[in-house]
Amino acid sequence: MSELIKPISDGAFEQLIKVLETMMVLSFQFKLALRSVLYECSYNRDARILNFGETQQVAWFLFSGLLRELRMNKATLKEKTTWYWLPDSFVYTDPGFFSQEPSVRAIVT
Repeated sequence: MSELIKPISDGAFEQLIKVLETMMVLSFQFKLALRSVLYECSYNRDARILNFGETQQVAWFLFSGLLRELRMNKATLKEKTTWYWLPDSFVYTDPGFFSQEPSVRAIVT
């Protein structure tokens, strides 16, 4: 699924901090602690990073590209794109990440 998982790069961390600081002031100590738990990964095109019924264990921050949210029609079992995430977005499902319930949506690169 993932091409590469590594500690977050300087550029990616700066991009994330820039977005977070539009919401609140972040202390130096917070930035240090945050950086120590963040990872950067990339995915192949059309990779399903969250499938229907899975519990989302992490929230993603999209640095570049697009992600799609899919819903499935229970009668026809056809998938339909219902949402796009753009760069500088936090990516999570609801219900899902915060409630730790199985997702009724899928997320695809």
